[in-house]
Amino acid sequence: MLLIPFVENAFKHGNINTRADAFLKISIRCNDQSLDFEVQNTYTQSDLNRKHKHSGIGIQNVQDRLEILYPKSSQLDISSDHRVYRIKLNIRLDGEKI
Repeated sequence: MLLIPFVENAFKHGNINTRADAFLKISIRCNDQSLDFEVQNTYTQSDLNRKHKHSGIGIQNVQDRLEILYPKSSQLDISSDHRVYRIKLNIRLDGEKI
């Protein structure tokens, strides 16, 4: 359930329906020790402006849940450049600190 808001946002705020060169990539790797999750999607400046006008609380809720469920055992990185929005999440399932 922690991952759903990131996938939902990639579809909601990305531009895969409006540009031929757009993309959305989702990657999940999991083993006994950790879960690595990454979402990348293209966007345009108008998509970004629209996002800020209609931003919800999904990502903040995930950050709060991570702090409760995996304190010091998770790392969430959110970044963007002029075209690609990226979410990288690592959760140590063995309880080790990151």
